[in-house]
This record gives sequence, structure tokens and C-alpha cells, in this order.
Amino acid sequence: MQILNDSDKEIIKSRLESESVNEINITLFTQTDLGGLIIPGRER
Repeated sequence: MQILNDSDKEIIKSRLESESVNEINITLFTQTDLGGLIIPGRER
């Protein structure tokens, strides 16, 4: 399941490249027994 469409990915990538002054670390926590990534407010 794709969370972001290609257009949104490019917008985010462009803004991060132009506005970020320091390195950004992103940590994704998941639980395998939940059957995938759960995003509050989004139906499966």
C-alpha cells in the first residue's frame, strides 16, 4: 500500500532538499502482528 502519491513525494523531497540545514533521521516503528502500517484517520 502506497502512502504518498508520486506528486506528493516530489514536493516533500524538494522541500526537504531546499529547507533542511541539518541531517534528518527518521525512525519507523511497526508491529508485524498488526498486519502493516496503521495511520490514524485512514481506512484500510
